[in-house]
Amino acid sequence: MIGYIQFAIPMITTRVHRQSVLERMYSEFQENILYSPGVIDSEDRLTFVLVAENVFTVDSILTKVRSFEEVKSADVYILTKWQFNDDWIIKEISNRISQRRPLLHESIKINNPIY
Repeated sequence: MIGYIQFAIPMITTRVHRQSVLERMYSEFQENILYSPGVIDSEDRLTFVLVAENVFTVDSILTKVRSFEEVKSADVYILTKWQFNDDWIIKEISNRISQRRPLLHESIKINNPIY
């Protein structure tokens, strides 16, 4: 990800508005989302990890998120180190591939990728 800024936006919303905030984030920032909220996030908190080409885009995204009526508060944190769990990523890719191709009789699995 050289040349891009990775940043996190933790936000507080309400349980009632959680789904609408998720949908709006995916709709408006789909190209920027690197990681979306996991199951460990509480009912009133969401954290997205996004990428941008510069700090001006980071600031623009934060301003937009803060303008969402359903978001009580949002901050931004620039990530200086990000560690991926390769096994989890490979499993997630396999799951998404199999979900996008429901007509396949066998799911596609990635085993021992070559780096």
